[in-house]
Amino acid sequence: MSDILARLCPPSAAAMLDGWIEGEAHFYPLLVQFEDTDAGGIVYHANYLSFAERGRSGWLRCLGISQQSFLQEQKVGFVVRRAALDYQRPAFLNDEVIVETRLQSGSAVRMVADQVIRGVADGKKVTDGHIFAKVEVEIVMVNEIGRPIRFPKEIFAKMMPEG
Repeated sequence: MSDILARLCPPSAAAMLDGWIEGEAHFYPLLVQFEDTDAGGIVYHANYLSFAERGRSGWLRCLGISQQSFLQEQKVGFVVRRAALDYQRPAFLNDEVIVETRLQSGSAVRMVADQVIRGVADGKKVTDGHIFAKVEVEIVMVNEIGRPIRFPKEIFAKMMPEG
């Protein structure tokens, strides 16, 4: 395990559930469950948004950002302002899926992340899996009355890639 990975995702059960960071990408694995599918065993289209949300939440936890703490203590929270989905092919019940999240751009008031939801082919690299969907999501932060605010400096510093 690299030093940066050890620092960002300490070895614990919670960290294992949150995925891992390699370079500028976060990887979040999941298994398609029965509840994720329609009557034909195909992932219901709206669930790709749920998969992407789980990936982003795991990414934030790996970065040491507690959404719950910010909500409770500072009364601010992350909000998806816009999401664009591009469906490539269907995923099915029991497919092994990985959500790859990369920060595309960021400013003090908005972040744009690219997410790829792909299958994990047996014995192959993540990048060899079929792409099920691509998501581009714009994230902003709002105060307790729903007004957009600047990202707190500690969040901005953790989310923006170094360099």
